[in-house]
Amino acid sequence: MHDNKTYLNEDRSKPYVLFVTEEETLGGYYFAHNMWGSLEAAGVATYERFHHDTFFKNHGYSGDFELLEWCHIKKPDLIVLRVHAFDGIHGVTPQTLWTLRHRMNIPFVFFLHDSDMCPLSSITTMEHAGIAIIIWDSFVLFSQLDKTKMILRMWPPYDTRLYNDHNCERDIDVCFAGTIEGAHSDRKEIIEGLQKAGLTVMVIGGNMDKKKKLPLEQYINILQRSKISLNFSNSSTGLSQIKGRVFEILFCGAMLLEQAGVDTPRFFEDGVEYISFSSVSDAAAKIRYY
Repeated sequence: MHDNKTYLNEDRSKPYVLFVTEEETLGGYYFAHNMWGSLEAAGVATYERFHHDTFFKNHGYSGDFELLEWCHIKKPDLIVLRVHAFDGIHGVTPQTLWTLRHRMNIPFVFFLHDSDMCPLSSITTMEHAGIAIIIWDSFVLFSQLDKTKMILRMWPPYDTRLYNDHNCERDIDVCFAGTIEGAHSDRKEIIEGLQKAGLTVMVIGGNMDKKKKLPLEQYINILQRSKISLNFSNSSTGLSQIKGRVFEILFCGAMLLEQAGVDTPRFFEDGVEYISFSSVSDAAAKIRYY
């Protein structure tokens, strides 16, 4: 969203997409390369962004009116929505959502990329507004929702200008790039078990400690240099998920060794496109074999 109200992107030879998201919590690390980065790389549409949290921080009031004005003038072909709260501060209010969908007749897509971070009340808000929901991560959650509503389960988009196999030297035998603290202590136990079995596992990054969080380029480089990269299929609450890390590892050309779960096999064939493990000893044997 441009505060000076200069309306750009007048070329309508391609679909025009407006992203309505939170910039501070999602943009720059996750959403930037997953959503508008992948769209830009594909070249199939033009896009602009409206961030409620940034607007509120800059102006001290809700950006709902500005968003309505923006859509009235620009008439986007699609709004892609991802917010954590429908309060006018961190995200659009339900009233404005209804106006955009039913008065302005703008199609919406709501991306649910992390089931643990989205309360069911948000899904209910989407359903009441008649907005399509796309779930990236959890077949368990998907199976619990009403399939008569507009709900689709699919894979997350990625910017392949960043995530790709550059044929780097694979000088890291085994890595895990992610969080092992807090609710993810089970990951730490498995990795320590592998290390006690005499295997070298590089552990780097994480979201619990900002000092450990890797810049995106460094994270990708670690995956591109790894022969085998670990992934764990459970969320912090124990919900089975397919992590974005699954796609990131495979895009970067490393072998995915993942804790057995119910979601990844719905996209990839175990033993062909990735390898699953059921225990520390199973993981150790497969690392030694491959």
